[in-house]
Amino acid sequence: MRLKLTWMVMLFFTALQLSFAQEKTVKGTVKDASGVELPGVAVQIKGEQRGTETDFDGNYSLQVAPGKILVFSYLGMKNVEKTVGNSNTINVVMEEDTHQLGEVVVTGAMGISRSEKSLGYAVSKIGGEDIVKTKDPNLVNSLAGKAAGINITQQSGSVGGSSKIVIRGASSLSGDNQPLFVVDGMPINNTYLSNGIQGAVDYGNAAADINSLDVESMDILKGAAATALYGARAKNGAIIITTKRGKQGKMNLVYNTSIRMDRVAKLPDYQNEYSQGLDGRYSVTSFNGWGEKINGQTVKNFLGQDVTLQAYPDNVKNFFNTGTTQIHSFDLNGGDEKSDYRFWIYFNLTKWCYAIQFLQEKRFNLQCRAQIKSVVR
Repeated sequence: MRLKLTWMVMLFFTALQLSFAQEKTVKGTVKDASGVELPGVAVQIKGEQRGTETDFDGNYSLQVAPGKILVFSYLGMKNVEKTVGNSNTINVVMEEDTHQLGEVVVTGAMGISRSEKSLGYAVSKIGGEDIVKTKDPNLVNSLAGKAAGINITQQSGSVGGSSKIVIRGASSLSGDNQPLFVVDGMPINNTYLSNGIQGAVDYGNAAADINSLDVESMDILKGAAATALYGARAKNGAIIITTKRGKQGKMNLVYNTSIRMDRVAKLPDYQNEYSQGLDGRYSVTSFNGWGEKINGQTVKNFLGQDVTLQAYPDNVKNFFNTGTTQIHSFDLNGGDEKSDYRFWIYFNLTKWCYAIQFLQEKRFNLQCRAQIKSVVR
């Protein structure tokens, strides 16, 4: 009996030694889709309590047996599972999880992320795909109906005219009530400009120069609490715009086009029975329609010439036509783990409903990003 027990103990320790002898050290680096190392990524053996996490440079090391599955998890990223094989190195690239990122908000010019629950002000996040659906050349107009508490007013009906955006109502009777626009960390002035009070030319606003196809996402920070991030200029809130980046991998060429047609919804009904004037008398300088009844009589026109008095029933209708807006854009992008590039060309050809208004717009943009890692430790 004692001999049998001794053999069982020896067999147990032999099997235990063989089990530990099968384990090996697996190392690797965890990065995001743009090639940036991710610190603090949890690396755990599936079905076990053992694991580790990546260091500041995204590196990890773990004792694990071949055939085991490593699970990589990180806030805002999709979980990744890798099976341990013959190689001692397992590098991982993690992708963003859009469902989890909906609870994380980029709140600062330096890309600082905070939980939406910890913010002291309301935030609305709008994706680039929702903005593109409107097909409006002016980015500000594309925000209409996308978030609560936003009021957008077009300052004029002219081609390329400016649009004013106000969040949660006006806070000043004489000052500018618009929020601060921040594009990739750079504040811009969205004040609309004109050269007078009546009959002035509307020169547009700066936000209209941003191509909606170039927007990756927009965070709308509401209320005065947003001033803690951008100072007094954001007293009416802030709109944080993040532009698209070049996609990792092979070179990509994307072409987008859209055509929109506009017509006047309704024209007023004018009477064509009586001439211009008052009290039944024709007057060449009057804008009223209470002159004498039109019967083909001869009257003096504005130049003093004799002309036949007649009605022009389609003069207002003929002033307007069918407006068209054609937008074409070419997007060339690419990149690798350490850099990316993006070059796009944008064409906007607009013929407004007014016969005398026309706009032709061309934009070019080149973006290059590179990761520079210091060699000094």
